[in-house]
Amino acid sequence: MPLDHSALEKYREFMGEDADAFIADLVQTFLTSAPKALEEMKTLLASEKRAEFVRAAHTLKSNSATVGANELRQLCEMMERQGNTVDAAALGTLLAQAVQEYQQAQNDLKALLGK
Repeated sequence: MPLDHSALEKYREFMGEDADAFIADLVQTFLTSAPKALEEMKTLLASEKRAEFVRAAHTLKSNSATVGANELRQLCEMMERQGNTVDAAALGTLLAQAVQEYQQAQNDLKALLGK
């Protein structure tokens, strides 16, 4: 699913001329931090650290919403809600979907930045 560009456009409404640099920094930060978060979540799931997994899912959910990666946000929300109740295999499936969705969001965000 493509990005929800309205998430980033809101910054343009409020920030005017300064918005482009801010958005570029925001997107770059997401592109740097999200893969690390996904890797951390894989490690946490494998080591059965569910509370930490849920916190990582929550953080990635918020960051995804900020840049308009709504499919990734929804997957993170599911992992956050179900992180302490479903088996590791089900969470692993959601996490694999999140990795794929991140890759799509990454492509869309890089296109937005002109990279």
